[in-house]
Formats: sequence, C-alpha cells, structure tokens
Amino acid sequence: MIQNRSSRKFRLILTCILFTGLLYGQQVPKGPVSYKVFAPLILNPAIAGSKDFTRLHMQTMVSGANNSQAISIHSRFRSNNSGTAETDDISFSNFGFGGYAFHEMMENSRNIGGGISGAFHLPLGAARVSGLSIGVSAHALYNIIPAGSEYVGTFENSMTPGVDLGILYYGPVGFAGFSSRNLTSLLTDSIPRINDELSLPLEHLFFGGLKFLVSRSREIVFEPSLIVNVNDSLIDATVDNLTPILKVYVQNACFGAILQNFHAPSFFLQYQFPTFYLGVLAKLPGKEILLDNRQVRIELSLGLNLGNSARSNADQYRW
Repeated sequence: MIQNRSSRKFRLILTCILFTGLLYGQQVPKGPVSYKVFAPLILNPAIAGSKDFTRLHMQTMVSGANNSQAISIHSRFRSNNSGTAETDDISFSNFGFGGYAFHEMMENSRNIGGGISGAFHLPLGAARVSGLSIGVSAHALYNIIPAGSEYVGTFENSMTPGVDLGILYYGPVGFAGFSSRNLTSLLTDSIPRINDELSLPLEHLFFGGLKFLVSRSREIVFEPSLIVNVNDSLIDATVDNLTPILKVYVQNACFGAILQNFHAPSFFLQYQFPTFYLGVLAKLPGKEILLDNRQVRIELSLGLNLGNSARSNADQYRW
C-alpha cells in the first residue's frame, strides 16, 4: 500500500513537471542521436554512478551526412566495506564518477570535446532501491575550422570550457532529472554565435520517465520518457524543444523510438548479452523528401557492463 501511494505521488509530481516544461525550450544537443537514449551522462552529470557496476558505452555513426562518435563511462566508488570471499557482497559508497569524449564532423566545422563528472548519491527508503543524486561536470569543446570551410578567414580554431550541474531522482517506478549545461557561458562567450556549429550556449534540460510493468513472467516493461530544453529564449517554439522517447523491454531485448522535434523519427534496437550489449539506431529524414541515402542516419552502439551482472535485463539497459 505504501509503495502504491509513493508510486502515485511520484507520477503526479512528474506529470506536473512535464506540463511546466512544455512552456519553454530550445534544442537538445546534436548527434550522435543514440546517446540521448543509452548514454545520457553527457546531458546530466548526476547520472554518474547511478548503477552499482561500471558501464562503458560507445557509439558511432556509420551512415549519414555528418560523422560523429561518442564514448562514456561511469561507475560508483566502492566503500571500505567491500564484503568477504564467503558472501561476495560488495558495498558501495555514495560517490559516483564518470567521463565522456565525443567527435562530430559537421558541414563547415569539426568539434572535439570531453568531460569528467562526479556525483553524490543519497539512498532513499529502507530498501535503498531509489536514490537522489547531485552531480557536477567540467568539460571543454575544441572547434576546428577545416580547410575549404566557408568559415576560413572569418573564424579560427577555438576552445571553450564548460561546467554543468545536475540533479536526478531514480527508482523502480521512474526517474526525473534537471541539468543546467554550459554555465560558464554566463561569464564569457569566446565563440561568436552566428551559427549553431560554433556555439556552446547555456541550456536547461529536463528529462523524466515512468516504468510500467506489463508482464513480470515475460519481463515486459514500457518506459515512456521526455527530454525538454527549458530555455526561455524561444518560448514560442515549444514543439521544437521536445524529444519524446519510448523504450520497450522484452527479456533480453530493448527497442523503441525517438521523435526528435516531433518530425524526425529514430528507431532503435538493442540486445543484452551476459556482460555486453549491441545496438543499432536508424534516424529517418522526417518531413524531408528522401533523395539521398545520406539522409538516413545509421548509428551502432556497443556497451560493456563491468562487474556484477546478476540483475534483471531491464535494469541492465538503463544508462
């Protein structure tokens, strides 16, 4: 009864936050698209250490107009009480850490970046299956103007630092988080913002989702979620700032769809093996007329779960 009340209360709060988030927005970060689904550490540093094992995730685009790759890793520090050989129990501290790196080749410039993250986790409830975390990330973006670019002679290679702050609730019925990205842009703006390729703007991102158990015996779980950029600079363009995501877990498989800006759909499939998983994502051109195969973006992902892997498949997939 208490768990049902807590579940209803969490869903009510999440619904209110989602409704508020629809009032503001801008655009979520660019590719690779699949990191928004399987490796959102780049979006919110509070995710670092949200699992009790080490997660390493890599993704790369193999088809499309713009080339991009990303890699991320995060884990939880072990406490001094690391268990015994007889019990094989592992005790974890309240501190998580993580890091990521990415590369993106765009039409007129090339971005290389990376960051490190740390988070403090506060367990909630006697069962300790839920938690609240606060995280911080320091990162840098190096923008390169290649020969032949229309920016040659106008812009030079530039490096821009950034700091992110985030908060996250996670539990058996869902998750909700908020992050402020690129806070250093409040103090300095070293890169002119005449083009999205040459900017590192301040962003406020909300993302949240709910878990619905359809069949316990067949391990079927539905997980609808939403990413919202709550930047008040483009209040009127609400639809362009929403990214709904649907995940469906069926035993060892996870599949679903992302609807970027409500007009550029992406479909993904991932399969979990004992200690690693493989996935593919296809992003369609949306409302554009399909004239070239480069308009269809294909991304491949590989993930490794290092450490204790004796847990449910649905729990393995998340972040």
